Amino acid sequence: MKKIWIIALLLTTVSPAAFSQIYGGHGKLSHTVTSFMPPQGNYFLGIESFSSFVPVTYTDKSLSNGPITSNYLLFDYAISDFAMTTFGFNVFQMNRFVDEATTGLGPVTFSVKLGNIEFMNSALRTGFLITSTFSVGKQNNILFNPYYSGALEFGLWNYWSYYFNTELIKQSESVHLNIGMITHNENQLEYSNNTTSYEIPGRSVGIKYMLGYQYPFGAWKFSGELWGEQFFKQPDPIIYSRESYAYLNGGVSYRFDLWELRASADLLLLGYTDETDYTKGALYGYPQPTTSAMNYSPFFIQVGFNLNLSDIVNGWMGYETAVYNYDRVKKEDYTTDLRRDDILTKIELEYYRDLYSCFKAARRYDESLQGTLYVDFVVKEDGTVGDHKIVVSTFDSAFGPQLEECMMSEVTRWTFPKGDKPIRFEIVPLNFR
Repeated sequence: MKKIWIIALLLTTVSPAAFSQIYGGHGKLSHTVTSFMPPQGNYFLGIESFSSFVPVTYTDKSLSNGPITSNYLLFDYAISDFAMTTFGFNVFQMNRFVDEATTGLGPVTFSVKLGNIEFMNSALRTGFLITSTFSVGKQNNILFNPYYSGALEFGLWNYWSYYFNTELIKQSESVHLNIGMITHNENQLEYSNNTTSYEIPGRSVGIKYMLGYQYPFGAWKFSGELWGEQFFKQPDPIIYSRESYAYLNGGVSYRFDLWELRASADLLLLGYTDETDYTKGALYGYPQPTTSAMNYSPFFIQVGFNLNLSDIVNGWMGYETAVYNYDRVKKEDYTTDLRRDDILTKIELEYYRDLYSCFKAARRYDESLQGTLYVDFVVKEDGTVGDHKIVVSTFDSAFGPQLEECMMSEVTRWTFPKGDKPIRFEIVPLNFR
């Protein structure tokens, strides 16, 4: 008889787990893939919903406390006793920490699991996993999560499992190891950042690893996992999650007659140091590296239960939450620390955003609009802007005059540290495209 495995519903918040899953079907601990292969003809249907409410404070209130939500559909099919395919996709994604806030269809994944290769009287088992992820929406450089490039990503994995009891595999003490190479293929992909579309010059490559252990004790099961990614070709400096990372997971489950209660927690071990270059292309209004400098959640937890209604139906329901402790530096905290001769840097890092908001509004009416603005202005002794003018503008659009007027009105609102004399800045070039 064919078995149909059904995941009922998984309610979770976006955490490193959500964007680091290499495989979402049969035979897995919290993260680590095991060598378990279902019999030919088995189906596995899954629905996962990811949602979060991240308490982050920004100067730009439109970015404060932004939700991250996606719904993930999953389908597994065992085409033989030695091979299984997995297909999944996001049917909706809303992410306030990416350039495009909403996409109707997110990343699509397709994996092939090959296994049931046995040694040592079936105690040692191995196999291979081929994974691929590609995007049908505009989604990349996602803050607070392991790196997803938005390009076509490939992975080749080798997994091993050792079972101490070969007669009862599911109830056996076991050790599992996964090692895979992931190629992100984002070379020549344009990432929208603070001012322009920045083209990534090369692809990044990382080694992902997962080491898991499971120990049964009567109706209880205890597990521990170490998982993460080590980049040997690191993503571009503008990427938020470009650091190598590692998590330690501990889990426990208890089996009743028809259902099993499960809980686990992950603690960040590696990845606390923020290596992002915020002056090169990070989005304006995002956290600066001077406080709480990290791109990964320090920990997250998961609770849930399995339902075993019959030999035909098996279900899973769970809840997962992640904690993001990431406070933005307020503008006032670093304005007074700037030297007067650092004003140009300040324009690039902060005030250019004010002008870009005018440009972005104009682009709604003319998507081909782009150009360069050369401005001349004076900073008075009290730190306010005095005389100001446009020296050259290359906006050759019907919206050009209105755009220039909007930008100059923003310039008059700028303030800088006080000084003992006025300073004139001549022909400051500002590029918009």
